[in-house]
Amino acid sequence: MSEVSEDAFYTVNSLAKRLSVTTKTVKNMIRDREIPSYKFRGIRRIDKADVDSYLAEHREERNAA
Repeated sequence: MSEVSEDAFYTVNSLAKRLSVTTKTVKNMIRDREIPSYKFRGIRRIDKADVDSYLAEHREERNAA
């Protein structure tokens, strides 16, 4: 069985810092199912791959003039 690195997941607090938003915003994103999360024994975790995918989907490109 493969091991999962600690670096593979964000906590609500660490994701809030990464996105420069409040923890409430991250909790709302999870509640609204914008970003999936996992709950392990009462501790919420967010997969970094899911965050990368979310950010890629919401990236706004500037139009070339």
